[in-house]
Amino acid sequence: NAIGTPGAAEHVLTVGSINLQERLSVFSSTGPVQASYHKPDVLAPGEDIISTLAPGFQYFYPHFGASKPNLPPELQGFYTFKSGTSMATPTVAGIIALMLNAHDKATNQKQRSKELVAKIKGAIMDTAKDIGLSSDEEGRGIVQPAKAMAKLISSGGMPTPQKEISFTDEQLAQMLTKMNSNFLNLSPGAMQLDGQLRALIAQLLG
Repeated sequence: NAIGTPGAAEHVLTVGSINLQERLSVFSSTGPVQASYHKPDVLAPGEDIISTLAPGFQYFYPHFGASKPNLPPELQGFYTFKSGTSMATPTVAGIIALMLNAHDKATNQKQRSKELVAKIKGAIMDTAKDIGLSSDEEGRGIVQPAKAMAKLISSGGMPTPQKEISFTDEQLAQMLTKMNSNFLNLSPGAMQLDGQLRALIAQLLG
């Protein structure tokens, strides 16, 4: 389970996987790496994640066994549950995208300096939740998006927004859960995802 290239690179933000019980996934690679730093950097949910499914492709459920969950009939053949660090990494990529988007709106510019990238990586790592494992297993711990954003602001990575950001990680999780449940109620033929999610977010924030 040793972490190899490219995850072993120092400046890469390397993501390990946890399950819903916040336990390290059995497939999540760990350190040590042949360097003076630890890997992975952080952890994110990577088990039993709803993902797309190529038409005609069957996906097996090694982490569910006989108790695999069932998707609504209208989603079967289009979506499935998957597990892997390839599921955990997009979660962190999404958090970074939101942080960059907030930065761009707050500064009215699209700055992509090495300093900004370092501050975003630092904010994500410095605010991660320690779950009591070694640095070679959990890195800094589980990502906490709201706290990472607050850290970025306090570090000077972006100006303080005019409207206070007051969402807790629990509230963000509730919003994502509600979005997910609304998404599952859509049929493939009616999936105007961008409009649906925009309307739902506006409803949640309103």
